[in-house]
Amino acid sequence: MIMITQDINRVIKILENQGVIGLPTETVYGLGGSLFSDKAIREIYSIKNRPFENPLIVHISNKDRIVELVTLIPDEIQVLINAFSPGPITFLLPKNHKVSSLVTAGKSNVAIRIPSHPLAQELLTKLDFPLVAPSANPFQRVSPVTAQQVENYFSNEKLVVLDGGLASCGIESTIVGYEKGKVVLFREGYITLKKIENVLNDSIINKTKRKEIEAPGMYKRHYAPSCPLIIAQDIEKEVLRWKNKKIGVLLLESKTDDEKDCFVISLSKKGNTKEALSNLYNALHILENQKIDIIITHLFPNDEYGSIINERLLKASYK
Repeated sequence: MIMITQDINRVIKILENQGVIGLPTETVYGLGGSLFSDKAIREIYSIKNRPFENPLIVHISNKDRIVELVTLIPDEIQVLINAFSPGPITFLLPKNHKVSSLVTAGKSNVAIRIPSHPLAQELLTKLDFPLVAPSANPFQRVSPVTAQQVENYFSNEKLVVLDGGLASCGIESTIVGYEKGKVVLFREGYITLKKIENVLNDSIINKTKRKEIEAPGMYKRHYAPSCPLIIAQDIEKEVLRWKNKKIGVLLLESKTDDEKDCFVISLSKKGNTKEALSNLYNALHILENQKIDIIITHLFPNDEYGSIINERLLKASYK
């Protein structure tokens, strides 16, 4: 049974006893446990039904704690740390002996980030250890952006979830690393490739489509709702193909009389793709709660933020 709470001291006691909790971040909600507890780490993998080849992200309270877990911070990565942390960005860095290979899926790099959410910050500051905290969803499903959505996923688990309201970014963190003298992008999230290149005043290597699982979020199918998701060139024609089904339609901007027999969600009344990106996951959860049979959407404008939406939709629709 899930318990949603704002009692941070209760959550701390669970974590100190090698338990697992749900916690808010500015990106999405996570399942958190002590970095130094194999018991908690294994429980997280089990609750999520997550393969052990998929590494976890370590959450820390401030920049100074990074050096406690890694052997090297390249100068370019330090520039990005200073520019974007605390915030929705994760750094893939060479781990030291303190970090279990269970966390890194046997790889030599560990993913580390500093969340900016005030409750996550308060929790991490009060703890004597970092937290591993992948998104609080079953493997390959849509990440939750509210405590209630965590409860919807894990209602049969004995889990306490710290309620921090709606996640402000609403999408996962960006993941960057460093190879052969260049910054590498492994997952594009709320902080865009363009913003990173602007800060560095240099191009970076984009490995988001690489087959090898080097960082979280690199599977071909990911971020998927429980029902099929179809990306259509003509939504009205696609709706007619499924007229005997309960249909959800996901649009960038609202429309008036179109798709009137469907449950329609507009991600941005003004057609703003940054706003749409932040609303994407919450909209998918709303459609799931309507017991929709099928979700129909379209590709979004391929701009700085629309391209990230499209990447998530393509992964969600992958069969």
